[in-house]
Amino acid sequence: MSVAFYIELDKKDSELDFEPYVEGKPIAWVFEELELFCKKHNIKAISDYVYQDISEFEDDFDVDDLPQQIEEWFDAKEGILFINNLQEKLLLDKPKFLDENLEYALEEFLNVFINADRVGAKWHLALDM
Repeated sequence: MSVAFYIELDKKDSELDFEPYVEGKPIAWVFEELELFCKKHNIKAISDYVYQDISEFEDDFDVDDLPQQIEEWFDAKEGILFINNLQEKLLLDKPKFLDENLEYALEEFLNVFINADRVGAKWHLALDM
């Protein structure tokens, strides 16, 4: 099974003048390492921004057993700040899990957040499985 993180915006694609899609697999590949890295550097982690509609998994799981989440949307400026902080710390520390794929994915995320800010869109992360 291939897992990827993606940015979900509170505006429909037809309302946007940019492509909100990102390559989120590199982030999923190093998710645990990123979570620990963020905790070590006292910045919010990827998981702090994830909202998953569990009804999407009704065919795979008994959704009554899964924890319910409250859908939360974040300001695009927070996404920009998060990615900038994360990139800065990664470039300073140069952890083993940092590679070109992750750097590219973070740049794609940053570009979507910059464009989302321009059009006033809010966001959260979700998983594509």
